[in-house]
Amino acid sequence: MQNTILGIYNYNGKEKIVCACKEFTDEERILYEFESIALGINPDKKICLELSDIINILSEIEKRKY
Repeated sequence: MQNTILGIYNYNGKEKIVCACKEFTDEERILYEFESIALGINPDKKICLELSDIINILSEIEKRKY
């Protein structure tokens, strides 16, 4: 469970729904933005958030651990 706040943010004249989350990490754990991880795996590919893309990126991360 984590604390979240849902709100609306105006950007370039458009309203965007946003979610602010309380940080739940500590000095031993770091939260990385998924796009940064995906670009680290393949910097030339456009990042898509289809389930198959996410699974492929996570699989590639697992392969690189060993």
